Amino acid sequence: MDRPSHTDPAPDLHTLQVQVLYRNMPTGVLASAINAAVLAAVEWSVVPHTPLLLWVIGLWMVAAARAILILGYRRSAADFLEQRRLAPLDAGDHQHGGIRMGQQRVFSDAGHSPPL
Repeated sequence: MDRPSHTDPAPDLHTLQVQVLYRNMPTGVLASAINAAVLAAVEWSVVPHTPLLLWVIGLWMVAAARAILILGYRRSAADFLEQRRLAPLDAGDHQHGGIRMGQQRVFSDAGHSPPL
């Protein structure tokens, strides 16, 4: 009994999961930064100011690092999509260039015999 062959969906699933993660990530980053500021304002009269400010600055630095990751992902994804869009055109240029070079070689050597 032959089983139908099928491809493993794991690579596609992983790609889609990463896309969803980076699509939704800005909301979480912004919410974390705002929540840190709100919590610091609420706790200002209860907690010593220095540790509270260090905590808020630390969370904002993490949010900034995550924002840099988001921008890097979007840039690399855009570059990847642009390469995929141009790849068929590039392959066609190389293929036609090879055919032209081959024709040129055949026709330019038509009157000469190859060296022995």
